[in-house]
Parts: sequence; C-alpha cells; structure tokens
Amino acid sequence: MASKKKTAMTKQELKGHVDKAEMDLSLCELSSLPVRDMLTYTRVTRLDLSCNLLQELPEELCEMRQLQRLDLSKNVLAFLPQSIGHLDKLRELDLFSNRLSSLPLGFSQLTQLKWLDVKNNMLDSQLVSVAGTCVDARECEDCAKSVVRFMRTKAAEAERAHQENLQRERRALERQKELTDRENAERRRQKQELKQQRREEREAELRQRKTEDAGREETGSLHAERKRSVGFNADGGSSSSSRCWPWVLLLLLVLAGVALSAYVVFCVPNDQMCRDTVSRQSQQAVTFFKSLQKRMTS
Repeated sequence: MASKKKTAMTKQELKGHVDKAEMDLSLCELSSLPVRDMLTYTRVTRLDLSCNLLQELPEELCEMRQLQRLDLSKNVLAFLPQSIGHLDKLRELDLFSNRLSSLPLGFSQLTQLKWLDVKNNMLDSQLVSVAGTCVDARECEDCAKSVVRFMRTKAAEAERAHQENLQRERRALERQKELTDRENAERRRQKQELKQQRREEREAELRQRKTEDAGREETGSLHAERKRSVGFNADGGSSSSSRCWPWVLLLLLVLAGVALSAYVVFCVPNDQMCRDTVSRQSQQAVTFFKSLQKRMTS
C-alpha cells in the first residue's frame, strides 16, 4: 500500500528537522509549508526544501531574510513570488527540475547571489540562452551573474514601461480634464448668454412698459388740458353771462318802465293804438334780447 502523502508539518515535527543554522525539510512530501513556525527560527541560514510537492512558495517565506542558501529543486513550482528579492543575503539558489516558465523581476534585487541552477524548467528561450546549461559549479556561478544582470535589465524596462504607462494615463487624464473644463466653460458661457438675453428681454420689456405708460400719461395730460381749457371757457362764459345778466334785467326793467309810461301818457285816449305800439316795442325788446344772448353765447 502506498504511503499517505504529508501535506503539512506540526511544530514538534519541524523542530526535529532543525540543526543549528540549517533546516532540512527535503523528502517530506510537503505540499504546503508551516511558514509561521519556520519564521521563529531566525538563526537558520540554510533551508532545504528539495524533493517535495510544492506548487508555490508562500510570500511569507521571503521574510526569512537571514537565508544564504535555499534549495527548491525537484518540486512542481510554477512561479516564484515577487518578494523573493527580499532575500538580499541569499548566495545560493537551486531551482533545478521545476515547472518555472519565467522568473520574477524581484530577481534583480538578489545582488549577493553567486550560484544559481535553473536546469530542467520550462523557461522561455531568451532566459535559457542567458542562463546557460548549468552543468557544473562554474556555469552555475556564471548563470547567477547573467540571470541577475538580465533581470535588472528587464526590471528597468518594466519600470520604464510602467512610467510610460503612467505618463500616458496622466496625459489622458489631462486631456479628459481639459475637455471637461472646456465643456464646463462652454456650458457656463451659454448659461451667461442665456442670463444676459433674459436680462435684455426684461429691460426691453420694462422700457416698452415705460414708453407705454409715458404715452398714456401724455395722452391723459392732453385730455386733462383739453378738459381744463373747455372748463375754463365754460367757466369764463358762465362768469361773463353771470356778470351780464344784471344789466340785461336792468335794461328790461327800463324798457318795461318806458312802455308803461308810454301807455299811461299815450294809450289812455286811444287803447287800440297804444296796444299796437306796446306790442311792437315788446317784440323789438324780445328781438334785441335774443340777439344779445346770441352774441354772449358765441
């Protein structure tokens, strides 16, 4: 019967794999690591994780910054964490026989790396050409130098591309902001024009109302003036008539007295002749009164 694969390790079991500055967890069939317990061993400088079933390396493992040698050979690692660059004291790294297709840009920070083996992986042709065959210690030393230098170049290119992307995004944002500002300015201008148009319309309406009111006032003034003139003429005629009436009455009284005197003196002997004379004088007096009234009214 096949033995059951071990996926984890207890703290007590881990302690049995530590010898001073070395922690040997090779051939343990581990698919995961007890990282928290491993971090408590701050004096460990050599860590052997070869011949296990690890598919990924935990980010937290890269907090063991005191490591100088790390063996990850004969696992099934498909990638390495970017934080591997935190292992700035690492001098030897064995990645033999994994499933790596690329290396993280964090490799550019491994300035102390002196030995590297990346054989039997799935690396792209450019990286394979840079790494070499790694068949002996000399080639592994050359591999470490070449790969770190190559990854520095890749990191610089990635940083330039990142900065260019940031600049493009910044320019796009600036263009968008400029476009938005122009649109806002155009909306504000249209709003101001609309306000100005409405203000001018109100002012024109007020001017029209004032003109109409002034015309009505002028017309009313003319009517009032005409009324005053007519009233003045009427008042003047009335006052003139009122001043003339006493004289007319006096004249009539005088004529009546004359007629009466003539009747007493002349008409007693001959009534018929006197009556005719009085009648003619009365008609003459009436005719004179009517002509006088016409002249006064005109």
